[in-house]
Amino acid sequence: MPFQHNDQKYKCLCGQMHITMAAILIAAATILVGIVALVLAIADDRPFYSWIPVAVVVLIMIVCSFLVLYALKSEKEIFFLPYIGLMVLSILLSVGVAVLGIWSLVSPRSGVADFLTNPVQNPRSDSEVISKASVLLALAVLFLFCSIWFAFIMYRCFLYQKDVKIARHPHIAHYTRTKTDSA
Repeated sequence: MPFQHNDQKYKCLCGQMHITMAAILIAAATILVGIVALVLAIADDRPFYSWIPVAVVVLIMIVCSFLVLYALKSEKEIFFLPYIGLMVLSILLSVGVAVLGIWSLVSPRSGVADFLTNPVQNPRSDSEVISKASVLLALAVLFLFCSIWFAFIMYRCFLYQKDVKIARHPHIAHYTRTKTDSA
């Protein structure tokens, strides 16, 4: 039986899109967001050294995204792993930011709320902290769900590439997630 490339387990978005197309779109969107973030960081009025961390993060994002595109082109599933690792870090960061947002909502006078406002230059009110913490929390939760979904899609592409490789070379021993009969 030939390999079923269009099996439902290789689809996403309610069976409307193949996971490889979703991976291409996610990688392209990540590259686009990275470039926009870099341009905005450079265009800001801050000194040169302040946007270097943004440039480093954007470079990592872009490299991981191009590795996804290379993994799809070359059918080497190992190149999905850097992007999955980046998404795991993104998930952890999103959870941390969400916790800070919740903490600031619960206690607007706490030191954690100082991350949201600059009390030295601008005396802060509780309503200002609550509004900024609410926006931060909403963005963190949105980013968390996107990161989880992106990591899940890339992991499914990783498994799809493995399944394709096994279907093409069934007599070569592969590490798989399926059970095989041993003689």
